[in-house]
Amino acid sequence: MRRAEVDSGGRPGVSTEQAGEVAGLERENAELRRADEILKAAAIFLGGRARPARETVIAFITEHKDLRVNTGSGAGLRWGVEPMCAVLTEHGIKISPSTYYEWVGKEPSRQQLRDVEVTEVIAADRGSSAWTPSSTRSSPAPKKASPTCPG
Repeated sequence: MRRAEVDSGGRPGVSTEQAGEVAGLERENAELRRADEILKAAAIFLGGRARPARETVIAFITEHKDLRVNTGSGAGLRWGVEPMCAVLTEHGIKISPSTYYEWVGKEPSRQQLRDVEVTEVIAADRGSSAWTPSSTRSSPAPKKASPTCPG
């Protein structure tokens, strides 16, 4: 009864239409905050590259998909895979949710497994020896006196 009186203007208060409009604007504001947070994090994570490697974009989404936007009033919107893909695609980093899920569910190739194995062997070898990148370099040869300039 009171709601009908407020809606008709017979009683002071916020009408149903106004309350719906405020709720819609709050939702839009939260979505814009989420997009802004995603873009800030992407700029840092992706290093400002124009076209980062797909693996890097996948790693970014995996690391950030469960974050929430701090709205100040409640838990906030979860970033999620689909909203992140939409925001990144809108700003020139094309990735679809299906591509993300396909790459996350993929088993590593034989070459990728071999690369990991070789990297571990190299790291172990470097850790067990006194080798340093500069230890293989020779010192520069002393400069000879130029015939035109006394040395």
